[in-house]
Amino acid sequence: MEDLPGQAGAGLYDSFVGVQPEKAEIKKAILDVFLSLFTKRAVISRRQIKLTKGSGVIVPLMAVLIQH
Repeated sequence: MEDLPGQAGAGLYDSFVGVQPEKAEIKKAILDVFLSLFTKRAVISRRQIKLTKGSGVIVPLMAVLIQH
């Protein structure tokens, strides 16, 4: 949801830089990015643009990009 008609998503979800290559730290960063789907501002933003599926339920999706 970086950009949709009527909705700019830049900065809406969390991102992290400087994550150390230890497995536990990478795992925590991925989880924290995923959990940012459920912050108050993210939920309100999806409701405002009526991002829904057939049942009317708001369906959040997240992809996590990891770069060296």
